[in-house]
Amino acid sequence: MSVSRVIAELEPLRLAFDDASVGRRIVLLGQLAQAKWTDADDCTRAHELALFAAAYPHDPRELAAAGRVLDGVARAIHRAAATDPPPAWVAALNDSGLAHTTTTAAFSIDLAEWLTHRFPDGVSLDWQDGSVGADLCDFLPGVTASVEHDGILDDRLTLQTWMDLATGAGRRRGKPSPPPRVSTQAAWLIRAIRRKCSQPALLDRAFDSLDIRLRHRLDDPIASRTFARFPRRPTFFQRGHPLGSFDAAECMARPLPHRRTLPMRDAAALLDVCRATLAVRQRETDPITYANPREAWLFQLERGVDVAVFGMTPNRRLPIESYFGYIAARNGVPIAYGGGWVFLDRCEVGVNLFETFRGGESSFVFTQILRVYRNLFRARRMTVDPFQFGAGNPEAIQSGAFWFYHRLGFRPSEARIARLAEAEHAKVRADRTYRSPASVLRRLATSPLELVFTDPKTEPRPVFALGDLSLAVTDWIGRRFRGDAQAAIRFSLRHLSRQLDIADMTRWPAAERTSFERLAPLFGLIDDLGRWSDRDKAALVEIMRSKGSGRESWYSARLCCHERVMTSLEAIARRGRDLCRSPNNG
Repeated sequence: MSVSRVIAELEPLRLAFDDASVGRRIVLLGQLAQAKWTDADDCTRAHELALFAAAYPHDPRELAAAGRVLDGVARAIHRAAATDPPPAWVAALNDSGLAHTTTTAAFSIDLAEWLTHRFPDGVSLDWQDGSVGADLCDFLPGVTASVEHDGILDDRLTLQTWMDLATGAGRRRGKPSPPPRVSTQAAWLIRAIRRKCSQPALLDRAFDSLDIRLRHRLDDPIASRTFARFPRRPTFFQRGHPLGSFDAAECMARPLPHRRTLPMRDAAALLDVCRATLAVRQRETDPITYANPREAWLFQLERGVDVAVFGMTPNRRLPIESYFGYIAARNGVPIAYGGGWVFLDRCEVGVNLFETFRGGESSFVFTQILRVYRNLFRARRMTVDPFQFGAGNPEAIQSGAFWFYHRLGFRPSEARIARLAEAEHAKVRADRTYRSPASVLRRLATSPLELVFTDPKTEPRPVFALGDLSLAVTDWIGRRFRGDAQAAIRFSLRHLSRQLDIADMTRWPAAERTSFERLAPLFGLIDDLGRWSDRDKAALVEIMRSKGSGRESWYSARLCCHERVMTSLEAIARRGRDLCRSPNNG
Protein backbone atom coordinates (compact mmCIF):
# COMPACT_ATOMS: atom_id res chain seq x y z
CA MET A 1 0.00 0.00 0.00
CA SER A 2 1.36 3.45 -0.88
CA VAL A 3 2.23 5.93 1.85
CA SER A 4 -0.59 8.24 0.74
CA ARG A 5 -3.15 5.44 1.00
CA VAL A 6 -1.90 4.45 4.47
CA ILE A 7 -2.29 8.05 5.65
CA ALA A 8 -5.73 8.35 4.05
CA GLU A 9 -6.90 5.24 5.93
CA LEU A 10 -5.32 6.38 9.19
CA GLU A 11 -6.76 9.91 9.34
CA PRO A 12 -10.41 8.91 9.98
CA LEU A 13 -9.23 6.60 12.79
CA ARG A 14 -7.48 9.36 14.72
CA LEU A 15 -10.26 9.78 17.30
CA ALA A 16 -11.57 6.19 17.30
CA PHE A 17 -10.71 4.24 20.45
CA ASP A 18 -12.64 1.00 20.04
CA ASP A 19 -10.47 -2.12 19.98
CA ALA A 20 -10.75 -2.72 16.24
CA SER A 21 -9.86 0.88 15.32
CA VAL A 22 -6.95 0.99 17.74
CA GLY A 23 -5.56 -2.27 16.41
CA ARG A 24 -5.77 -1.09 12.83
CA ARG A 25 -4.26 2.28 13.75
CA ILE A 26 -1.23 0.59 15.31
CA VAL A 27 -0.74 -1.51 12.17
CA LEU A 28 -0.90 1.59 9.97
CA LEU A 29 1.50 3.51 12.20
CA GLY A 30 3.87 0.56 11.92
CA GLN A 31 3.73 0.80 8.14
CA LEU A 32 4.48 4.54 8.26
CA ALA A 33 7.47 3.88 10.50
CA GLN A 34 8.99 1.88 7.60
CA ALA A 35 8.01 4.37 4.88
CA LYS A 36 10.43 5.97 2.41
CA TRP A 37 9.62 9.69 2.51
CA THR A 38 9.73 11.57 -0.78
CA ASP A 39 6.73 13.92 -0.47
CA ALA A 40 6.42 16.91 1.88
CA ASP A 41 2.65 16.66 2.23
CA ASP A 42 2.74 12.95 3.12
CA CYS A 43 5.55 13.60 5.57
CA THR A 44 3.67 16.40 7.34
CA ARG A 45 0.36 14.52 7.53
CA ALA A 46 2.03 11.42 8.97
CA HIS A 47 3.95 13.55 11.45
CA GLU A 48 0.77 15.20 12.74
CA LEU A 49 -1.03 11.88 13.11
CA ALA A 50 1.89 10.43 15.06
CA LEU A 51 2.19 13.55 17.25
CA PHE A 52 -1.52 13.34 18.10
CA ALA A 53 -1.11 9.66 18.93
CA ALA A 54 1.82 10.53 21.22
CA ALA A 55 -0.48 12.92 23.13
CA TYR A 56 -3.51 10.58 23.08
CA PRO A 57 -2.14 7.00 23.00
CA HIS A 58 -4.52 4.14 23.68
CA ASP A 59 -1.81 1.87 25.09
CA PRO A 60 1.98 1.41 25.20
CA ARG A 61 1.95 -0.23 21.76
CA GLU A 62 0.44 2.83 20.12
CA LEU A 63 2.77 5.19 22.02
CA ALA A 64 5.79 3.22 20.82
CA ALA A 65 4.46 3.08 17.25
CA ALA A 66 3.93 6.85 17.21
CA GLY A 67 7.46 7.38 18.49
CA ARG A 68 8.89 5.20 15.70
CA VAL A 69 7.03 7.23 13.07
CA LEU A 70 8.38 10.50 14.47
CA ASP A 71 11.91 9.08 14.65
CA GLY A 72 11.64 7.81 11.07
CA VAL A 73 10.43 11.12 9.72
CA ALA A 74 13.22 12.99 11.50
CA ARG A 75 15.93 10.59 10.23
CA ALA A 76 14.65 10.84 6.66
CA ILE A 77 14.70 14.64 6.72
CA HIS A 78 18.16 14.69 8.29
CA ARG A 79 19.62 12.35 5.66
CA ALA A 80 17.98 14.13 2.75
CA ALA A 81 18.98 17.60 3.99
CA ALA A 82 22.63 16.50 4.06
CA THR A 83 22.70 15.83 0.31
CA ASP A 84 23.91 18.49 -2.13
CA PRO A 85 21.58 19.86 -3.26
CA PRO A 86 18.80 18.74 -0.90
CA PRO A 87 15.70 17.36 -2.64
CA ALA A 88 12.80 19.76 -3.22
CA TRP A 89 10.51 17.94 -0.77
CA VAL A 90 12.86 18.79 2.14
CA ALA A 91 12.91 22.50 1.23
CA ALA A 92 9.09 22.41 1.09
CA LEU A 93 9.06 21.38 4.78
CA ASN A 94 10.76 24.58 5.95
CA ASP A 95 8.64 26.53 8.46
CA SER A 96 6.74 23.33 9.31
CA GLY A 97 8.51 22.92 12.67
CA LEU A 98 9.54 19.33 11.92
CA ALA A 99 12.91 18.15 13.21
CA HIS A 100 15.93 19.07 11.02
CA THR A 101 13.95 21.61 8.96
CA THR A 102 14.50 25.37 9.05
CA THR A 103 12.17 27.98 10.52
CA THR A 104 12.55 31.64 9.56
CA ALA A 105 10.87 34.40 11.56
CA ALA A 106 11.27 37.80 13.22
CA PHE A 107 11.19 37.85 17.00
CA SER A 108 11.60 40.34 19.83
CA ILE A 109 15.20 41.14 20.74
CA ASP A 110 14.93 39.15 23.98
CA LEU A 111 13.71 35.99 22.30
CA ALA A 112 16.23 36.44 19.47
CA GLU A 113 19.00 36.72 22.05
CA TRP A 114 17.80 33.59 23.84
CA LEU A 115 17.75 31.67 20.54
CA THR A 116 21.33 32.66 19.71
CA HIS A 117 22.52 31.60 23.17
CA ARG A 118 20.49 28.39 23.46
CA PHE A 119 21.11 27.19 19.89
CA PRO A 120 24.43 28.81 18.88
CA ASP A 121 25.05 26.32 16.06
CA GLY A 122 21.56 26.51 14.64
CA VAL A 123 20.57 30.19 14.46
CA SER A 124 21.75 32.75 11.90
CA LEU A 125 20.65 35.98 10.27
CA ASP A 126 18.48 35.37 7.24
CA TRP A 127 20.40 36.84 4.31
CA GLN A 128 18.53 34.92 1.64
CA ASP A 129 15.72 37.37 0.87
CA GLY A 130 17.85 40.52 1.20
CA SER A 131 15.73 41.95 4.00
CA VAL A 132 18.59 42.14 6.53
CA GLY A 133 20.50 44.74 4.54
CA ALA A 134 17.52 46.92 3.71
CA ASP A 135 17.65 49.10 6.85
CA LEU A 136 20.74 47.79 8.60
CA CYS A 137 23.21 49.92 6.60
CA ASP A 138 21.45 53.06 7.84
CA PHE A 139 21.32 51.72 11.39
CA LEU A 140 24.86 50.39 11.88
CA PRO A 141 26.58 53.82 12.08
CA GLY A 142 24.63 54.39 15.31
CA VAL A 143 26.13 51.31 17.01
CA THR A 144 29.70 51.25 15.62
CA ALA A 145 32.82 53.41 15.86
CA SER A 146 32.60 56.50 13.64
CA VAL A 147 35.78 55.57 11.73
CA GLU A 148 34.07 52.34 10.60
CA HIS A 149 31.28 54.13 8.74
CA ASP A 150 33.00 54.45 5.36
CA GLY A 151 33.68 50.73 5.35
CA ILE A 152 30.03 49.95 5.96
CA LEU A 153 29.16 51.91 2.80
CA ASP A 154 32.05 50.50 0.68
CA ASP A 155 30.58 48.88 -2.44
CA ARG A 156 33.42 46.37 -2.68
CA LEU A 157 32.02 44.36 0.24
CA THR A 158 28.55 43.03 0.85
CA LEU A 159 27.03 43.84 4.21
CA GLN A 160 27.24 40.16 5.12
CA THR A 161 31.00 40.18 4.43
CA TRP A 162 31.42 43.40 6.43
CA MET A 163 29.69 41.77 9.40
CA ASP A 164 32.08 38.83 9.11
CA LEU A 165 34.90 41.33 9.57
CA ALA A 166 33.12 43.10 12.44
CA THR A 167 32.55 39.85 14.33
CA GLY A 168 36.10 38.56 13.84
CA ALA A 169 35.14 35.95 11.26
CA GLY A 170 37.18 37.56 8.47
CA ARG A 171 40.81 36.83 7.53
CA ARG A 172 43.50 37.61 10.11
CA ARG A 173 47.11 38.24 9.01
CA GLY A 174 46.49 36.53 5.72
CA LYS A 175 45.07 33.36 7.31
CA PRO A 176 41.44 32.40 7.59
CA SER A 177 39.94 32.54 11.05
CA PRO A 178 38.39 29.44 12.58
CA PRO A 179 34.79 29.04 11.44
CA PRO A 180 32.52 30.98 13.82
CA ARG A 181 29.31 29.65 15.28
CA VAL A 182 26.49 30.49 12.92
CA SER A 183 24.79 32.71 15.50
CA THR A 184 27.83 35.02 15.78
CA GLN A 185 26.46 37.79 13.53
CA ALA A 186 23.05 37.81 15.21
CA ALA A 187 24.59 37.79 18.70
CA TRP A 188 26.99 40.62 17.75
CA LEU A 189 24.13 42.74 16.38
CA ILE A 190 22.00 42.21 19.49
CA ARG A 191 24.89 43.18 21.78
CA ALA A 192 25.61 46.29 19.70
CA ILE A 193 21.99 47.45 19.92
CA ARG A 194 21.79 46.74 23.66
CA ARG A 195 24.87 48.88 24.32
CA LYS A 196 23.12 51.87 22.76
CA CYS A 197 19.61 51.41 24.18
CA SER A 198 19.10 50.93 27.90
CA GLN A 199 15.34 51.50 28.07
CA PRO A 200 13.37 48.31 27.26
CA ALA A 201 10.68 50.16 25.29
CA LEU A 202 13.24 51.98 23.10
CA LEU A 203 15.28 48.80 22.70
CA ASP A 204 12.21 46.89 21.50
CA ARG A 205 11.27 49.59 19.00
CA ALA A 206 14.82 49.86 17.63
CA PHE A 207 15.10 46.13 17.04
CA ASP A 208 11.58 45.73 15.69
CA SER A 209 12.15 48.55 13.19
CA LEU A 210 14.94 46.53 11.56
CA ASP A 211 12.64 43.53 10.98
CA ILE A 212 15.56 41.17 11.55
CA ARG A 213 14.64 37.64 10.54
CA LEU A 214 16.46 34.65 12.00
CA ARG A 215 16.94 31.27 10.36
CA HIS A 216 16.79 28.44 12.87
CA ARG A 217 17.77 24.92 11.87
CA LEU A 218 15.87 22.58 14.20
CA ASP A 219 18.54 20.01 15.01
CA ASP A 220 18.27 20.24 18.80
CA PRO A 221 15.45 17.93 19.99
CA ILE A 222 13.64 20.57 22.07
CA ALA A 223 13.71 23.03 19.16
CA SER A 224 11.28 21.05 16.98
CA ARG A 225 7.61 20.18 17.28
CA THR A 226 8.67 16.58 16.70
CA PHE A 227 10.57 16.08 19.96
CA ALA A 228 9.84 19.01 22.32
CA ARG A 229 8.52 17.48 25.54
CA PHE A 230 7.64 18.45 29.11
CA PRO A 231 9.34 16.63 32.02
CA ARG A 232 8.56 12.92 32.21
CA ARG A 233 5.44 11.83 34.03
CA PRO A 234 3.28 8.67 34.13
CA THR A 235 1.56 8.25 30.77
CA PHE A 236 -2.22 8.49 30.68
CA PHE A 237 -3.60 6.00 28.19
CA GLN A 238 -6.81 6.88 26.37
CA ARG A 239 -8.87 3.79 27.13
CA GLY A 240 -12.10 5.22 25.77
CA HIS A 241 -13.37 7.96 23.51
CA PRO A 242 -12.25 11.53 24.38
CA LEU A 243 -14.33 13.13 27.11
CA GLY A 244 -17.38 14.83 25.70
CA SER A 245 -19.42 15.78 28.75
CA PHE A 246 -18.07 16.17 32.26
CA ASP A 247 -18.75 18.31 35.33
CA ALA A 248 -16.68 21.41 34.49
CA ALA A 249 -17.71 23.25 37.67
CA GLU A 250 -16.59 20.34 39.86
CA CYS A 251 -13.30 20.09 37.98
CA MET A 252 -12.53 23.79 38.37
CA ALA A 253 -13.34 23.70 42.09
CA ARG A 254 -10.97 20.80 42.73
CA PRO A 255 -7.86 21.87 44.72
CA LEU A 256 -4.50 21.71 42.98
CA PRO A 257 -2.15 18.87 43.94
CA HIS A 258 0.58 21.30 45.04
CA ARG A 259 1.51 24.97 44.83
CA ARG A 260 5.28 25.13 45.15
CA THR A 261 7.33 27.06 42.63
CA LEU A 262 9.87 25.08 40.63
CA PRO A 263 13.55 25.07 41.61
CA MET A 264 15.56 27.40 39.36
CA ARG A 265 17.27 24.62 37.42
CA ASP A 266 14.00 22.82 36.67
CA ALA A 267 12.29 26.11 35.79
CA ALA A 268 15.05 27.04 33.34
CA ALA A 269 14.86 23.66 31.58
CA LEU A 270 11.06 23.84 31.32
CA LEU A 271 11.23 27.42 30.12
CA ASP A 272 13.56 26.35 27.29
CA VAL A 273 10.91 23.89 26.11
CA CYS A 274 8.12 26.48 26.40
CA ARG A 275 10.02 29.19 24.50
CA ALA A 276 10.99 26.72 21.77
CA THR A 277 7.39 25.47 21.58
CA LEU A 278 6.24 28.95 20.57
CA ALA A 279 9.29 30.01 18.55
CA VAL A 280 9.08 26.98 16.25
CA ARG A 281 5.52 28.10 15.46
CA GLN A 282 6.78 31.67 14.85
CA ARG A 283 4.98 32.91 17.96
CA GLU A 284 5.86 34.36 21.34
CA THR A 285 4.06 35.76 24.37
CA ASP A 286 5.39 38.25 26.91
CA PRO A 287 5.22 35.93 29.96
CA ILE A 288 7.22 33.24 28.13
CA THR A 289 9.71 35.60 26.46
CA TYR A 290 10.20 37.68 29.63
CA ALA A 291 9.61 34.83 32.06
CA ASN A 292 10.82 35.03 35.63
CA PRO A 293 12.44 31.66 36.46
CA ARG A 294 11.88 32.41 40.14
CA GLU A 295 8.13 32.39 39.54
CA ALA A 296 7.36 29.20 37.65
CA TRP A 297 4.91 26.42 38.46
CA LEU A 298 4.31 23.03 36.87
CA PHE A 299 1.01 21.34 37.70
CA GLN A 300 0.74 17.67 36.70
CA LEU A 301 -2.99 17.03 36.63
CA GLU A 302 -5.47 14.31 35.72
CA ARG A 303 -5.68 12.53 32.34
CA GLY A 304 -2.09 13.38 31.41
CA VAL A 305 -2.56 17.16 31.45
CA ASP A 306 0.33 19.42 32.51
CA VAL A 307 0.07 23.19 32.91
CA ALA A 308 3.26 25.27 33.22
CA VAL A 309 2.67 28.83 34.46
CA PHE A 310 5.21 31.69 34.42
CA GLY A 311 5.29 35.17 35.89
CA MET A 312 7.28 38.00 34.32
CA THR A 313 10.49 39.79 35.27
CA PRO A 314 9.89 43.06 37.18
CA ASN A 315 10.94 45.41 34.36
CA ARG A 316 8.43 43.84 31.95
CA ARG A 317 5.35 43.63 34.15
CA LEU A 318 2.12 45.44 33.33
CA PRO A 319 1.53 48.67 35.27
CA ILE A 320 -1.58 47.66 37.26
CA GLU A 321 -2.78 44.13 36.51
CA SER A 322 -0.60 41.00 36.42
CA TYR A 323 -0.02 38.82 33.35
CA PHE A 324 0.84 35.16 33.87
CA GLY A 325 1.39 32.96 30.82
CA TYR A 326 1.11 29.20 30.39
CA ILE A 327 1.90 26.29 28.11
CA ALA A 328 -0.25 23.17 28.44
CA ALA A 329 0.81 19.66 27.50
CA ARG A 330 -0.73 16.22 27.34
CA ASN A 331 1.48 13.26 28.10
CA GLY A 332 4.41 15.64 27.76
CA VAL A 333 3.48 16.89 24.27
CA PRO A 334 2.83 20.67 24.21
CA ILE A 335 -0.70 21.22 22.88
CA ALA A 336 -1.82 24.75 23.86
CA TYR A 337 -0.67 28.14 25.13
CA GLY A 338 -2.18 31.35 26.45
CA GLY A 339 -2.30 33.54 29.51
CA GLY A 340 -4.30 35.02 32.33
CA TRP A 341 -4.55 38.73 33.18
CA VAL A 342 -5.13 38.89 36.94
CA PHE A 343 -6.47 41.90 38.82
CA LEU A 344 -8.24 41.86 42.18
CA ASP A 345 -10.42 38.71 42.03
CA ARG A 346 -10.85 38.81 38.25
CA CYS A 347 -8.86 36.80 35.71
CA GLU A 348 -9.19 37.32 31.97
CA VAL A 349 -8.02 34.15 30.29
CA GLY A 350 -7.07 33.30 26.71
CA VAL A 351 -6.38 29.92 25.11
CA ASN A 352 -4.84 28.88 21.79
CA LEU A 353 -4.99 25.17 21.01
CA PHE A 354 -2.46 24.01 18.42
CA GLU A 355 -4.24 22.81 15.28
CA THR A 356 -2.78 19.29 15.45
CA PHE A 357 -4.62 18.58 18.70
CA ARG A 358 -8.06 19.98 17.93
CA GLY A 359 -10.73 17.36 18.30
CA GLY A 360 -9.13 15.76 21.35
CA GLU A 361 -10.13 16.65 24.91
CA SER A 362 -9.95 20.40 24.31
CA SER A 363 -12.73 21.31 26.74
CA PHE A 364 -11.21 19.23 29.52
CA VAL A 365 -7.75 20.70 28.95
CA PHE A 366 -9.10 24.26 29.06
CA THR A 367 -11.07 23.42 32.19
CA GLN A 368 -7.86 22.29 33.84
CA ILE A 369 -6.22 25.58 32.85
CA LEU A 370 -9.13 27.47 34.42
CA ARG A 371 -8.75 25.32 37.53
CA VAL A 372 -5.08 26.30 37.80
CA TYR A 373 -5.76 30.02 37.46
CA ARG A 374 -8.75 29.95 39.78
CA ASN A 375 -6.83 28.22 42.56
CA LEU A 376 -3.40 29.76 42.03
CA PHE A 377 -4.61 33.37 41.89
CA ARG A 378 -7.84 33.13 43.93
CA ALA A 379 -9.97 34.23 41.00
CA ARG A 380 -13.69 34.47 41.58
CA ARG A 381 -14.56 35.71 38.09
CA MET A 382 -13.05 34.39 34.85
CA THR A 383 -13.57 36.49 31.72
CA VAL A 384 -12.91 35.96 28.01
CA ASP A 385 -12.22 38.75 25.52
CA PRO A 386 -14.61 38.76 22.51
CA PHE A 387 -11.71 38.21 20.09
CA GLN A 388 -11.34 34.68 21.45
CA PHE A 389 -14.77 33.73 20.17
CA GLY A 390 -15.30 35.91 17.13
CA ALA A 391 -14.72 39.68 17.32
CA GLY A 392 -12.39 40.33 14.39
CA ASN A 393 -11.63 36.60 14.31
CA PRO A 394 -13.25 34.84 11.32
CA GLU A 395 -11.77 31.47 12.30
CA ALA A 396 -13.52 31.63 15.68
CA ILE A 397 -16.82 32.47 13.97
CA GLN A 398 -16.41 29.57 11.54
CA SER A 399 -15.67 27.11 14.34
CA GLY A 400 -18.51 28.36 16.55
CA ALA A 401 -16.06 29.08 19.37
CA PHE A 402 -18.76 30.87 21.39
CA TRP A 403 -20.37 27.51 22.20
CA PHE A 404 -17.05 26.07 23.38
CA TYR A 405 -17.05 28.63 26.21
CA HIS A 406 -20.82 28.42 26.75
CA ARG A 407 -20.61 24.68 27.45
CA LEU A 408 -18.13 25.40 30.26
CA GLY A 409 -20.49 27.88 31.94
CA PHE A 410 -19.37 31.21 30.45
CA ARG A 411 -22.15 33.71 29.75
CA PRO A 412 -22.22 37.20 28.13
CA SER A 413 -21.69 39.95 30.69
CA GLU A 414 -24.07 42.33 28.89
CA ALA A 415 -27.75 41.61 29.60
CA ARG A 416 -28.93 42.20 26.03
CA ILE A 417 -26.40 39.76 24.57
CA ALA A 418 -27.09 37.29 27.39
CA ARG A 419 -30.75 37.18 26.35
CA LEU A 420 -29.73 36.55 22.74
CA ALA A 421 -27.46 33.71 23.87
CA GLU A 422 -30.27 32.07 25.85
CA ALA A 423 -32.64 32.29 22.89
CA GLU A 424 -30.02 30.78 20.61
CA HIS A 425 -29.27 28.04 23.13
CA ALA A 426 -32.96 27.15 23.26
CA LYS A 427 -32.87 26.59 19.47
CA VAL A 428 -29.87 24.30 19.86
CA ARG A 429 -31.62 22.25 22.57
CA ALA A 430 -34.76 21.96 20.46
CA ASP A 431 -32.95 20.90 17.29
CA ARG A 432 -29.56 19.16 17.55
CA THR A 433 -28.93 19.80 13.84
CA TYR A 434 -29.30 23.56 14.26
CA ARG A 435 -26.18 25.68 13.74
CA SER A 436 -26.04 29.36 14.72
CA PRO A 437 -25.63 31.61 11.67
CA ALA A 438 -22.41 33.60 11.39
CA SER A 439 -24.41 36.82 11.76
CA VAL A 440 -25.70 35.68 15.17
CA LEU A 441 -22.24 34.53 16.30
CA ARG A 442 -20.85 37.96 15.38
CA ARG A 443 -23.53 39.63 17.53
CA LEU A 444 -22.72 37.28 20.42
CA ALA A 445 -19.07 38.33 20.09
CA THR A 446 -19.88 41.95 20.98
CA SER A 447 -19.88 41.24 24.72
CA PRO A 448 -17.17 39.71 26.93
CA LEU A 449 -17.97 36.35 28.48
CA GLU A 450 -17.67 35.68 32.19
CA LEU A 451 -17.81 32.73 34.54
CA VAL A 452 -18.56 33.69 38.14
CA PHE A 453 -17.71 31.28 40.93
CA THR A 454 -20.36 31.65 43.61
CA ASP A 455 -19.31 31.61 47.25
CA PRO A 456 -21.90 31.91 50.02
CA LYS A 457 -19.36 33.76 52.16
CA THR A 458 -17.87 36.18 49.61
CA GLU A 459 -19.29 37.76 46.47
CA PRO A 460 -17.01 38.76 43.57
CA ARG A 461 -16.00 42.41 43.40
CA PRO A 462 -17.90 44.75 41.07
CA VAL A 463 -16.43 44.83 37.57
CA PHE A 464 -14.65 47.93 36.29
CA ALA A 465 -12.20 48.54 33.47
CA LEU A 466 -8.53 49.23 34.06
CA GLY A 467 -8.97 52.12 31.66
CA ASP A 468 -11.24 53.76 34.25
CA LEU A 469 -8.35 53.87 36.72
CA SER A 470 -5.95 55.25 34.12
CA LEU A 471 -8.39 57.94 32.99
CA ALA A 472 -8.87 59.10 36.57
CA VAL A 473 -5.09 59.46 36.93
CA THR A 474 -4.77 61.27 33.59
CA ASP A 475 -7.55 63.69 34.54
CA TRP A 476 -5.83 64.46 37.86
CA ILE A 477 -2.42 65.01 36.20
CA GLY A 478 -4.01 67.23 33.57
CA ARG A 479 -5.92 69.39 36.06
CA ARG A 480 -3.36 69.57 38.85
CA PHE A 481 -0.08 69.57 36.91
CA ARG A 482 -1.11 70.66 33.40
CA GLY A 483 -0.08 67.29 32.01
CA ASP A 484 3.38 67.15 33.61
CA ALA A 485 3.53 63.46 34.57
CA GLN A 486 6.96 63.67 36.21
CA ALA A 487 5.82 66.50 38.49
CA ALA A 488 2.77 64.41 39.40
CA ILE A 489 4.94 61.40 40.25
CA ARG A 490 7.23 63.51 42.46
CA PHE A 491 4.22 64.99 44.26
CA SER A 492 2.65 61.55 44.73
CA LEU A 493 5.85 60.15 46.20
CA ARG A 494 6.08 62.98 48.73
CA HIS A 495 2.39 62.68 49.56
CA LEU A 496 2.48 58.90 50.06
CA SER A 497 5.69 59.07 52.06
CA ARG A 498 3.94 61.38 54.54
CA GLN A 499 0.62 59.54 54.59
CA LEU A 500 2.15 56.06 54.85
CA ASP A 501 4.94 57.00 57.26
CA ILE A 502 7.78 55.96 54.94
CA ALA A 503 11.05 57.31 56.26
CA ASP A 504 13.58 55.91 53.79
CA MET A 505 13.15 54.07 50.47
CA THR A 506 16.85 53.88 49.64
CA ARG A 507 17.24 50.51 51.34
CA TRP A 508 14.52 48.93 49.20
CA PRO A 509 15.54 46.82 46.18
CA ALA A 510 15.65 48.97 43.02
CA ALA A 511 12.78 47.06 41.34
CA GLU A 512 10.54 47.61 44.38
CA ARG A 513 11.32 51.34 44.43
CA THR A 514 10.43 51.49 40.75
CA SER A 515 7.12 49.71 41.21
CA PHE A 516 6.22 51.96 44.15
CA GLU A 517 7.01 55.02 42.01
CA ARG A 518 4.94 53.78 39.06
CA LEU A 519 1.90 53.08 41.21
CA ALA A 520 2.19 56.27 43.27
CA PRO A 521 -0.04 58.49 41.06
CA LEU A 522 -2.81 55.87 41.27
CA PHE A 523 -2.76 55.07 44.98
CA GLY A 524 -2.08 58.72 45.76
CA LEU A 525 -5.67 59.41 44.63
CA ILE A 526 -7.07 57.58 47.67
CA ASP A 527 -8.83 60.35 49.59
CA ASP A 528 -8.85 59.00 53.13
CA LEU A 529 -5.35 57.54 53.50
CA GLY A 530 -4.71 59.68 56.54
CA ARG A 531 -7.53 57.94 58.42
CA TRP A 532 -6.31 54.41 57.68
CA SER A 533 -4.97 52.22 60.48
CA ASP A 534 -1.24 51.64 60.71
CA ARG A 535 -1.84 48.03 59.69
CA ASP A 536 -3.74 49.01 56.52
CA LYS A 537 -1.07 51.55 55.63
CA ALA A 538 1.71 49.01 56.04
CA ALA A 539 -0.23 46.54 53.89
CA LEU A 540 -0.59 49.13 51.11
CA VAL A 541 3.16 49.75 51.16
CA GLU A 542 3.73 45.99 50.81
CA ILE A 543 1.29 45.82 47.88
CA MET A 544 3.06 48.60 46.00
CA ARG A 545 6.52 47.16 46.67
CA SER A 546 5.53 43.60 45.78
CA LYS A 547 4.61 44.64 42.24
CA GLY A 548 8.38 44.80 41.69
CA SER A 549 9.34 41.95 44.00
CA GLY A 550 10.80 38.58 43.09
CA ARG A 551 7.32 37.14 42.56
CA GLU A 552 4.45 39.15 41.16
CA SER A 553 1.95 36.63 42.53
CA TRP A 554 2.66 38.20 45.94
CA TYR A 555 1.27 41.48 44.56
CA SER A 556 -1.90 39.92 43.13
CA ALA A 557 -2.54 37.93 46.32
CA ARG A 558 -2.05 40.90 48.66
CA LEU A 559 -4.14 43.16 46.45
CA CYS A 560 -7.22 40.96 46.51
CA CYS A 561 -6.92 40.43 50.28
CA HIS A 562 -6.93 44.13 51.20
CA GLU A 563 -10.58 45.15 51.40
CA ARG A 564 -9.89 48.84 51.90
CA VAL A 565 -7.58 49.03 48.88
CA MET A 566 -10.13 47.29 46.66
CA THR A 567 -12.91 49.61 47.78
CA SER A 568 -10.68 52.64 47.14
CA LEU A 569 -9.81 51.44 43.63
CA GLU A 570 -13.50 51.00 42.85
CA ALA A 571 -14.11 54.62 43.91
CA ILE A 572 -11.24 55.86 41.71
CA ALA A 573 -12.57 53.81 38.79
CA ARG A 574 -15.98 55.48 39.14
CA ARG A 575 -14.29 58.86 38.59
CA GLY A 576 -12.72 57.59 35.38
CA ARG A 577 -15.99 56.07 34.21
CA ASP A 578 -17.80 59.35 34.84
CA LEU A 579 -15.28 61.13 32.60
CA CYS A 580 -16.32 58.93 29.70
CA ARG A 581 -19.99 59.67 30.32
CA SER A 582 -19.42 63.41 30.57
CA PRO A 583 -16.22 64.30 28.65
CA ASN A 584 -16.57 68.02 29.41
CA ASN A 585 -17.09 67.53 33.12
CA GLY A 586 -14.11 69.28 34.72
